[in-house]
Amino acid sequence: MASLGASDTSNGLAGPLWEGVAMGGVLVTRVRAPIALVAAFSRANAVLSAAVIGLGVLSGTLLPLFMLASGALVGDLGADRSALFPTVVVIAVFAAERVMDPLREELGRSLWRQVDQSLTQRLMVAMSAPAGLAHVEDPGVRDRVVQAQGGLTDMTPGQAAYYLAQVIAMWVQGLGSLVIVAHFRWWLAPILMVGYAVLFAVSRQHWHEVTVVLYGRTEALRRSYYLRTVALAAAPAKETRVFGLGGWLVDRYRQGWLAVMADVWRARREGWWTAVWASLALGGAELFALWTVVHAGLAGALSLGAATAAGQAVLGGAVLSQYQDSHWLLSECGRALGRIDEVERATTEPAPATEPARVPGAGPGAGWRPVIGGTESAAGLPREAIRFEQVRFAYPGHPAPVFDRFDLEIPAARSPSSVPTGRARRPS
Repeated sequence: MASLGASDTSNGLAGPLWEGVAMGGVLVTRVRAPIALVAAFSRANAVLSAAVIGLGVLSGTLLPLFMLASGALVGDLGADRSALFPTVVVIAVFAAERVMDPLREELGRSLWRQVDQSLTQRLMVAMSAPAGLAHVEDPGVRDRVVQAQGGLTDMTPGQAAYYLAQVIAMWVQGLGSLVIVAHFRWWLAPILMVGYAVLFAVSRQHWHEVTVVLYGRTEALRRSYYLRTVALAAAPAKETRVFGLGGWLVDRYRQGWLAVMADVWRARREGWWTAVWASLALGGAELFALWTVVHAGLAGALSLGAATAAGQAVLGGAVLSQYQDSHWLLSECGRALGRIDEVERATTEPAPATEPARVPGAGPGAGWRPVIGGTESAAGLPREAIRFEQVRFAYPGHPAPVFDRFDLEIPAARSPSSVPTGRARRPS
């Protein structure tokens, strides 16, 4: 079977085929993302996660139920019928919402803490697994650790668990509202749904582009935050003040941070006109739907109670078009889970050897051997001395070694010290 490559793009089938594969990949990714989030939350606390999801579903059903009950109440009052049952339902919905709101908030806070603790433990286990320190000093691994902890946004992945019930409630509320609209005029529901989906996608893409810019500047931001820590933390601040480095640190932090944020601000300014036009189009669709409800009510084709419920449903379904901080936090938690997976792979998969490993002590030109963990107990050791033979060390990304063919023997119960010569300098 012939393979489809770059040369096959002239074929009429290749383009649509690759587009279909790409769309299928995006769909699979978007389906897997919520599953991965729920799985991560469940690993932290399965019972609490189920309670938060359940509360989100129940909270989302309250507003559509209120729409139907209030519509029935208006209809009964207008027809001079007993309004006892719809009144009881309205009061019950109001009371249930007042009970669920604080309960949802407290359960969300508890799940927030446990998810952060669970993900932090995963990172700690991954970073502690290798015997060496190469992964700790690898800039790529360090960037992923910062991203997984929410260091760039000052929002931890666990905060997504706090907003999980809110997002679920919004989706249930919106879908329930569309069901009510479809019961009035079935063809209005898909029109509104398309408008909601377009505006939601536009807002989501805008937030995504800003986040991509931010993540692409992780190393620069990490260095800026390091300079800020050196300037503000008590222990290093003593030395920076003694040597008069305070102003220099502030200037370097400002320059580095502003350089990154300039790109972020530019990304935020882009795409606003698209969102404006999408909002206007959705507003027109909603006005048309409301006019349809009012026209049907004035023509006598729809009762006053049914018109009240349908009008509220048209407005209530608009939550499906809103991409809020809570949605972004769930996306960020998904990114954090991906970064943790990458850290775990980086610390468990053996790094490709760039040089053949030779036995230490083989003389000049000997290669290096990665550090491997031992299995014997360290109790009572060392008995005589600690010996380094033919040790080579280089920073990741820098081929020149810091030292090579290094030999050192430290007798037991002795402490060595390193004193630089006049030509030595401290690493920057």
